[in-house]
Amino acid sequence: YQVQVENVVDCSGNLILATEKEATIVIAVEAIAQDILVNEILFDPRSGGVRFVELYNNSNKYINLKDWRLEGVSNDRIISTADINFAPFTYKTITSDAVILKNQYANTDVNTVISVSSMPSLPSDQGSVVIVSKTGVEVDKFDYSEDYHSPLLNSVDGVSLERIRFSAPTNDANNWQSASSQVGFAT
Repeated sequence: YQVQVENVVDCSGNLILATEKEATIVIAVEAIAQDILVNEILFDPRSGGVRFVELYNNSNKYINLKDWRLEGVSNDRIISTADINFAPFTYKTITSDAVILKNQYANTDVNTVISVSSMPSLPSDQGSVVIVSKTGVEVDKFDYSEDYHSPLLNSVDGVSLERIRFSAPTNDANNWQSASSQVGFAT
């Protein structure tokens, strides 16, 4: 909520306080399934590139990602041990190297990147990625396949898969498409 302090005077009409302050307090709440969605994934990076998973907050909640996990096929990674408030209807990208990601994909907004020491196992042909809350709730899971890429591509190295609609199921193959060459194969 917001608090505004206006001019304060004593009983004689003398000005005691003439400041105006505004503060915003954010209270993070617990997420439920589908509050946060897998929105984009790069599981087959170019040579010298890095994998990434982009998340979308599909709720009107502020959600703290502290102690959340990103699970791959055979292991998982803690997203952050610090407080990271994920604002409603915004994006966060998880990767092992924000600099490499920005160098390979000019559209990368480094202000939304969360760097982890290493990514969980995300095989280059098919696998799954799972977002798990600190309380163990599976918030979203995407079982991906390189077969979801456009058959018109000569190579899928460095091409991300992008979600088409937030309202469609995550594991609907028709809800995913290859990122366009016009945006550098990742957004």
